[in-house]
Amino acid sequence: MKKSVFLFFLLISCNCFAQVDTLKNNYLRIQPSQVLLRELALEYEQPVTKRLTIGLGVGYRFPKRGQPSEIGELISMMAADYRFRNVVNPPYHGLRLSIAPRYYLNPRKTLFISAELFVRYWWFNNVPSDYHKTTNSYGSIKSEHMDVRGGKLLIGYNSPLLSLPNGHKLYYTPFGGFGLRSKEYLYITQYNNISTSRFEKESGKIITPSIHMGIFLAYTLSK
Repeated sequence: MKKSVFLFFLLISCNCFAQVDTLKNNYLRIQPSQVLLRELALEYEQPVTKRLTIGLGVGYRFPKRGQPSEIGELISMMAADYRFRNVVNPPYHGLRLSIAPRYYLNPRKTLFISAELFVRYWWFNNVPSDYHKTTNSYGSIKSEHMDVRGGKLLIGYNSPLLSLPNGHKLYYTPFGGFGLRSKEYLYITQYNNISTSRFEKESGKIITPSIHMGIFLAYTLSK
């Protein structure tokens, strides 16, 4: 990922945290469904004005050995294009950064709209793979990299789930919306058999729309 992307996030975050506000609606948010896909993602939401907050998020997706899970197999069948299967492809690492301004539409700060910007980097290196046909078989070594940049326009609703013994509260936040993302990818494969060895390289860029639905869990940091 380019250095300019990280500088952009750094400048925005410093500007937001420099503003002092007495509102007590700081949240730590997670998206439980991502845990099923081996991604640990955390977002911190900080007040800026009475109705405007800023969310800063980071996430890491852990690779694994072996075949995709049952959920992964289902998603793979639904996504015919290989370039959309990163989230269920076992060897992929993933790193994600996001910034999400939220504007609350009512004084109780329950209903909000959000414009989220994010960057994500997917990769794995030198992963062996075997290929078999009735007339031929060979092994290969694969490396894949993908840069993703995009935005989402979401609407959501904060609702209390339970009060904790320490005085803090846990909220659940259903949300939905749509987005647009750009993907730049590079696939490198080295094929090997008994007599020959050859490289294949594939690269390109695609821009795709997306639909988003899910639930956040939010922990209040202030009592």
